[in-house]
Amino acid sequence: MSDEHYKKFKEHKSESEKHKSLASEKRKNASTLPLVKDLEEWLARRHDSMAEKHSSLAREHAVKHAEAIEKKHKL
Repeated sequence: MSDEHYKKFKEHKSESEKHKSLASEKRKNASTLPLVKDLEEWLARRHDSMAEKHSSLAREHAVKHAEAIEKKHKL
């Protein structure tokens, strides 16, 4: 069971990193046109929120993994 939580942790962590990089890419390559720039900033904020969601899910799985390890080794 602990391996399952660890795999989920790694998946969510990689998704979080992917969304963070997409957000920074959107901000770095933002257009000079006001409307397009606003849309790109909206997309960047959306990627930031998805990164935060995946990061919190990764933390939950890390805690579950630690609890499973403690239970397995009866710490």
